[in-house]
Amino acid sequence: MYWGNDDFENHALIYALAANPFSLNDQTDRLKKFADEQGFYVVSSIQDLAGLRDQNRLGLKNVAEECRNDNCKLIIVTDLLKLFDGNQFAPGIHDKILNGEVRLVSLDEGLNTLTASNSLLLKILIKIYRIGIDRVG
Repeated sequence: MYWGNDDFENHALIYALAANPFSLNDQTDRLKKFADEQGFYVVSSIQDLAGLRDQNRLGLKNVAEECRNDNCKLIIVTDLLKLFDGNQFAPGIHDKILNGEVRLVSLDEGLNTLTASNSLLLKILIKIYRIGIDRVG
């Protein structure tokens, strides 16, 4: 995917995950609306019609691939857990977000890694989610 070589800091990838088509469409619409309201240009909309615990989600793998290839500077999701594959943050996404190469906005948590406090919050949430997933799984 080509994101352009100009100033693409306002370009966003949105990722939606839901177990039924109606929820998936609603979620995608919500993400697009948020991006539009914030002045982000959605260059990629990736979806997975699956459950949160389903592993090997093709859409999530595509998001990770975009991150690994440096084609992504901003990911917008409704919930941070959508970026987990099993009990871990999806490989290829985690390091890029934590080192600041990729920004993350998660609507339900009110998380935006543009700020230092939110970057720290993300690290804490990842640890909490891992503990919760390990206990449930």
